[in-house]
Amino acid sequence: MTLQLILTFGSIIIAAAAAIYWSMPERPSNERQYQNSRRRPNHTNYPAVDDQQRYPRSNPGDRCLVCHEVMTANGMKIMRCGHALCNACYSTCRLAQTTCPYCYVVVFQLTKVGDDCVICCEPMLKNTMTYMNCEHALHTACLSAYRRHGFRSCPLCQSPLGQN
Repeated sequence: MTLQLILTFGSIIIAAAAAIYWSMPERPSNERQYQNSRRRPNHTNYPAVDDQQRYPRSNPGDRCLVCHEVMTANGMKIMRCGHALCNACYSTCRLAQTTCPYCYVVVFQLTKVGDDCVICCEPMLKNTMTYMNCEHALHTACLSAYRRHGFRSCPLCQSPLGQN
């Protein structure tokens, strides 16, 4: 009786394992093909070459992805992924999210309202923070003092501060 019970449960487990194994898609022959065939999330990378055709770059005269107003060369901000938003929507989006609203690539740094300033270690408010070209933010007063002391690069990522 016990032997019959063990053989029955063993047969069920083997049948289930075999069904799972044969229902899996066929794996490519070498590891490189396997790595390339797996779907990789695009939220940390810039668009690949084939994504450039699917998600075309924005140009002056295109509509803003958020408010759908026509953008001019001076009235648009082009993000790292190549898409653009009008200046007003760009200012709003950078405070609310870190990704492009069209292709979901990370384009904004993680410095948000309420984060601590790296100079004075005090929390930043929307009206007291200034974003640099690299998308990191500091208190406006801290950034002015930082530049006055001769520093020309971001204290977080060392990219040039520019003329802002």
